[in-house]
Amino acid sequence: MITLTPNAISAVDKFIKGSATPVAGLRIAISGGGCSGFQYGMTLEWAGNQQKQSFNCIDPTSVHRS
Repeated sequence: MITLTPNAISAVDKFIKGSATPVAGLRIAISGGGCSGFQYGMTLEWAGNQQKQSFNCIDPTSVHRS
């Protein structure tokens, strides 16, 4: 699960409202970075994007069970 702080929500909202292109959402990406660990990225997803996929991928060792 990803939790955004109120300040982070405000910053994302500011970028969305300031965009000249309609925004469909926020894309959060995590990829392997080799020896330096993971690489994280965030981009705005444009409403007109032809790639209309949404998926969640969580490996079993990353899931916290209480």
